[in-house]
Amino acid sequence: MTLPLGNVCCASIPHEALPLLAALRTSPAVRARRVGERIWLRWPPGDGTVLRRVLPIRGAEVFERRDGNWYVPGRHLPVFNVPDDADAQTLLHLLSPAPFKAEDQPHSKGDPVALRLVRDDAPRRTAALECAAAELLRWADGATTHALAAVEIATLDGRVLMLGIRLPPLPGAVRFWGRSVFLPLGFRAEPQLPESALREAFALSRDEIVFIREAGVEVVDRGVFRAATRAGVRRAGGVGAP
Repeated sequence: MTLPLGNVCCASIPHEALPLLAALRTSPAVRARRVGERIWLRWPPGDGTVLRRVLPIRGAEVFERRDGNWYVPGRHLPVFNVPDDADAQTLLHLLSPAPFKAEDQPHSKGDPVALRLVRDDAPRRTAALECAAAELLRWADGATTHALAAVEIATLDGRVLMLGIRLPPLPGAVRFWGRSVFLPLGFRAEPQLPESALREAFALSRDEIVFIREAGVEVVDRGVFRAATRAGVRRAGGVGAP
């Protein structure tokens, strides 16, 4: 029997299945709330995009609203365990790309493939770095105006991220290669996928970039970066501009 699902606007999925909804994390229409080990989702009725993502999830349960009560589609008795959505949030608040986990065991045929970092000695140009604000300040004190203008900086949680094609050799800096998916120098992704495929896997928007580390990943809005100026560097280093 084929059930009509056009009125479905609520679902419950296992908490561990939340990463399967990564493609919806920027949708303002999808709201989510964790209750115990389940994630409860709400969205406008008739949104087939959300439903197509939810239905294949193992353990997913869907509900529709009728006459002020919640029902399992095709059932005539209401259910009363659907929580309210008073504390629901967008998926962006609950979901970010999961950290990488090293895999020592080979995958059997048909298993999902884990993305991980592996050592690689191919020569690559540094395109980004992460450093302490104090190191950036020391470099900027002696840098030329041309050298400053060649880089962009962003300050996040006391750290400084820098983009550019001629980045300074700062002590203690972590250096990355890439264009919008940045990996540490000396490493590559395994499986070795093109950057476009990695962007799709992380469900990045056009204005987002991602830094991949052994400990996990960090998605950053490209718009937070600004051209480096002496005044901007001093502010990043906690020193008032003159």
